[in-house]
Amino acid sequence: MRLAVVGSGPAAFYCIQRLIKKAKFPIHIDMFERHPLPFGLACMSKFIEIGKSLKNFYGNVLIGDLRKPLSHQTHIPLKRLCERYNSILLASGATGANKLHIHGSEHIVTSVDFVALYNTEPNDKNNVELIQKISKIKHVTIIGNDIARMLLKPKSELENTDINKGFLENLSNSINTVLIIGRKSIYDVQFTAKEIREITNINDVQIKLNKREIYPEPSVLSKSKKRVVDLLLSSASDASNIKKKTLEFKFMRVPKCVHKMNEHLTMSVGKYRNQNDILVPSGEHEHIETDLIISSIGYAQENIDTLIENSKITHPTGKLLTNDSHCMLYSAGWAKRGPSGVLASTMMDANITADAILEDMDKQLDHESKHDMLPINNYVNWESAIRIHRKEIENGAKYSRSEILSLANTINI
Repeated sequence: MRLAVVGSGPAAFYCIQRLIKKAKFPIHIDMFERHPLPFGLACMSKFIEIGKSLKNFYGNVLIGDLRKPLSHQTHIPLKRLCERYNSILLASGATGANKLHIHGSEHIVTSVDFVALYNTEPNDKNNVELIQKISKIKHVTIIGNDIARMLLKPKSELENTDINKGFLENLSNSINTVLIIGRKSIYDVQFTAKEIREITNINDVQIKLNKREIYPEPSVLSKSKKRVVDLLLSSASDASNIKKKTLEFKFMRVPKCVHKMNEHLTMSVGKYRNQNDILVPSGEHEHIETDLIISSIGYAQENIDTLIENSKITHPTGKLLTNDSHCMLYSAGWAKRGPSGVLASTMMDANITADAILEDMDKQLDHESKHDMLPINNYVNWESAIRIHRKEIENGAKYSRSEILSLANTINI
């Protein structure tokens, strides 16, 4: 039996681990990853061991006819995999970003793109120009509740990580004010107490919050949420002081439009008020001047191929309905359930999908297995991926690890 795995994050490796453990027949497993290196958002030592059981690893290969390849990237439609594999597992995550559909949204950077910048994700964008712009930014407005900790942490806490070093140098000398805009109230924040403490423990960061805008605590509020709210209120101040950086929260505000004048942005937001524990428009508006706006309102699943374009219904076992009855397609992880859950839930979910694959493969054992090899050029194999990993460690010996920014430079190692 032949299985193609699209994606190389935790869901993919957990699924492969389950297949290897439970299969009573040999399975030829090939993995396809759009980046040169595997592992996605999390790498564990056991994933490296599991990777050794792959028949082939094809890094720098983009799967799906609805996806636009980068230069130096090999592009393969899903149908070509269906012709050569008995089953296909989609574990490619949720790579898109939820976007604001307002006037001037083209001036807003998504958190997905911003995180890719400081995580040194190889792409065709002019990263050098973007990184240099960071040095001129003093005021950042974030729509959502992410990113702030990264922008406020001192250089000393980040320089021993694999953050892009050019980004870090420019960041440490620029941003002094971060404003978080929230559509809902303080009682609906998605921060954890741990995340709040991480910020309050940063030296020279003041938390600002207009406590006069906080309405009385709802009658039903969980203990964990109350702990977060109390911590945030006790850490916040209405007044200015001499600290170097400021993190300010403005709740019950909805972005309406963005205007750009030279290099500066003005965002108009509508203010809301509480009416019997329901947020309603107050009729008031506020204009916020800033240098950079980042929307952090979540990842989004993106359909990758016309083969499944008209049928996105996912069975609980992970099986996907497709436009081709001969294509056995499955999903796991964020590609299956959306951007939610932790590693433990990802593993349980992957096990369910793996069991479904095995059950269907068992029914196909009497049929002729597919054997045609897929001709692929310009890809990174498993051995090369490990060599790139070691090169990054070598480059970053005086730090923690230094990732390679250029896709072309990566695949040429």
